[in-house]
Amino acid sequence: MKQGKKHNKPLQFEKNHAILRKTLGDSQATYDLTAHICHEQVSSPLEQVLSKLLQGGIHIHHLLSSISACEQQRLQYAFDSAKTLPMEIQFSSAKRIIDDFNHIQDTLLLVADQFFEHISVQKTHDISQIQADTGNRSILHNKLEQKSYQDTIQSSIAAWEKSKSIAIRNYHLGLTVRTIATFLGKEGDCIKIKMNEDIARIFAIHPSEHATFAVCEGEKIQVRLSIKKIEDGYILLSIGKTFPIYAESRKHLNIQVEEHIPVTLRMGKKRQLHARLHDLSIGGIGINVHGINQAPYNIGDHIECQLTLGTHPVTLQGIVRWTGSSGDEARIGIELQHNKNNQQLIQKEVLRMQRNIINTINQLELPDKLQKALA
Repeated sequence: MKQGKKHNKPLQFEKNHAILRKTLGDSQATYDLTAHICHEQVSSPLEQVLSKLLQGGIHIHHLLSSISACEQQRLQYAFDSAKTLPMEIQFSSAKRIIDDFNHIQDTLLLVADQFFEHISVQKTHDISQIQADTGNRSILHNKLEQKSYQDTIQSSIAAWEKSKSIAIRNYHLGLTVRTIATFLGKEGDCIKIKMNEDIARIFAIHPSEHATFAVCEGEKIQVRLSIKKIEDGYILLSIGKTFPIYAESRKHLNIQVEEHIPVTLRMGKKRQLHARLHDLSIGGIGINVHGINQAPYNIGDHIECQLTLGTHPVTLQGIVRWTGSSGDEARIGIELQHNKNNQQLIQKEVLRMQRNIINTINQLELPDKLQKALA
């Protein structure tokens, strides 16, 4: 792949380029995005670079995640190199970096809106619209079981052996965290991958489960991988069930909400309901209503939702797309009507939540077994 002049690039350029390559791949567009981040000379406008990445199949939340990781690295470097300087200079430097990255992220959101308006989105099931206990999810799993499980696994292993790499991922609050592992081969019914800090962090997201997922050949199916043995420098993984990759088919990033955000629901003359926000995207929201196990709404009902995002009270209009239950709570999925002002507020809130999730993952303490394997 032909790229721009790479000779004698500053250390910060190389570090940011490495961060972006890990998720976005080693392409000219990735190189050009690094140049924009580092204020290096680049011929392609930022909008064009971001559009190329989206057109190349990079999901918007992987782009946002990678850009946020670069921001964290730049801020850390700025503070480390300015410890002896007055606080006002440190603050000014940090503010400049944050402003730069806010501009890049805002540009990405504008480009993404235009991109999604001009493409036909593949009609697949949205993970935020499929309940764990609905027939839809069962049907999809049954279809996978009907396919040749062994053929899927064997062809994937052959592809991993050929490329000497395997894409693995885990999920936290709706965010996909992924990295590329070095594939060391097959050992009996297991596979072996090389250990490094990125791999350890993927497993540390849900340490009690000791599992992650690998993308199978064709990138439509993922297989669950569970830790069988951890040794110095590598992990031995047993191969489990296959699952469809729901999240990759979605148009908008959906984040599960950690903090308690009250929601008031209204529909015509029906009594208002007090609920809490479960998940959020610019296309829809998930609501949990405590104390009842059946929502008093039907699919297709028009509903009004009042809540506060950040410091902004908002009223959202939407249509009930699914209902269900989880324990002693009724669950309601609502598709939001288009409202540019509300969507901008939601996108800012989603971005803030995403940054918090990324920061949490970056600060995870690794379990002792993983730490020892890294030593």
